[in-house]
Amino acid sequence: MSVWKNLQWGMGSGLAYAAVFSGWIVILILVNGSLTLHLHDGYPVNAFAVMASYLWGGVTAGAIVGLLRPLGRYLVGAVLITFIAAIPVFLGVRVVLSGFAPWESRDTALILIAPAMMSILIGVPSWAKRHRKKQRRRGAAGGNVGWG
Repeated sequence: MSVWKNLQWGMGSGLAYAAVFSGWIVILILVNGSLTLHLHDGYPVNAFAVMASYLWGGVTAGAIVGLLRPLGRYLVGAVLITFIAAIPVFLGVRVVLSGFAPWESRDTALILIAPAMMSILIGVPSWAKRHRKKQRRRGAAGGNVGWG
């Protein structure tokens, strides 16, 4: 697949995720009757800022995933793609929570630790799912099936 097609696929997928999550925020706005959402600790967050971070994260992460899609054939590549793609997502989270306040060490932790966790929780299972599909197709095509 061409780089352009991969980029379109990734950004389209990112926009779809952003739309679904933004739909959830619209429901929360309607239920709460307010554009201000409150996190579990009572911290107020503007709903539009959250939706903007979903749009930013979806488009940028989608573009990264699309551009690096060929690396997803390999486990290390899938983990690396997920890690790199999660960084702009969590940068968006940081902006929603802290605005453009000066950078702190906890911000660095958020931008490194959260993507690392996501790469394990999403990158590994997505690679395994893709790998299993490929194995089933090979088996259905009369390739080597089973152990013996």
